[in-house]
Amino acid sequence: MVCLPDDVEPKSKEVRCRLTFFFNLLFIDMSDAPSIYDMFSWNVLTPFYSEDVTYSKNDLEERKDALGVTTLLYLQTLYKADWSNFLERLHIKGGENVWSKKYINKTWLWASLRSQTLTKPVTGMMYYEKALRLLANLERIDEETINDLMGGKYGYIVACQVHGRMKREQDSKADDIKKPYA
Repeated sequence: MVCLPDDVEPKSKEVRCRLTFFFNLLFIDMSDAPSIYDMFSWNVLTPFYSEDVTYSKNDLEERKDALGVTTLLYLQTLYKADWSNFLERLHIKGGENVWSKKYINKTWLWASLRSQTLTKPVTGMMYYEKALRLLANLERIDEETINDLMGGKYGYIVACQVHGRMKREQDSKADDIKKPYA
């Protein structure tokens, strides 16, 4: 039996529950999955009208209610453990600023993924392509063939009905749509 240090044990009850479920699935008898070549092709469409695409620094620092709570403070409070993990992952100490040039993109992405923005579903849907690439790698398919397969197996479209109007009106959301979703 291997003993793990206490700091390796997940502290979150939800994380422990999900890991237990995942590890139990590893021991289920399952038939082999069909080859990626035999999979159906599929396309996903996410309609977008005029919701927030991402949060900017101003959006996150603007006071939203009578108590003067900012969106970032609200998200930090609601997702306290996630925020601590975010700071730890980036090696940000108490005195460092999350809005420095080095961290600003990661900060807006962290906040946007925890709220009702277009960033959240787009990022989630892009994991499907990564999963298909992983499956293809497990089948030992060469990289060139994988790239060809991805074009035929999975397509993702974000349909913005008002993008032209946003560009004409110089709405910042039109620029946000072009931001990279890492």
